[in-house]
Amino acid sequence: MDRSSAIVQAIDDCIRGDMLKGFLERNASEVRNMLFGKWDWDVAKEVWQEEAEERGEARGVEKGVAIGEARAEAKVLDLMAKGYDVNQIKEILKRKKS
Repeated sequence: MDRSSAIVQAIDDCIRGDMLKGFLERNASEVRNMLFGKWDWDVAKEVWQEEAEERGEARGVEKGVAIGEARAEAKVLDLMAKGYDVNQIKEILKRKKS
């Protein structure tokens, strides 16, 4: 078996044998490219940075939604404590949106 075939088979065997399975499933093409000399550090770095930005943006959105929900809940509870009924609260919140 030639070197290239052995590398591909080793990666496939690791995935089937549950060795580094998650890592290789996510990164098999990068591993192959590194081993076959097609890997470019600058391109890999750019991809990693883009992925990190996407993860950061997703976390920011999640955090923003959680903060918004907490503020809305606090506002509703405050209005309920002041004696407003559900319909009045809906109207107050609708006016605040506009």
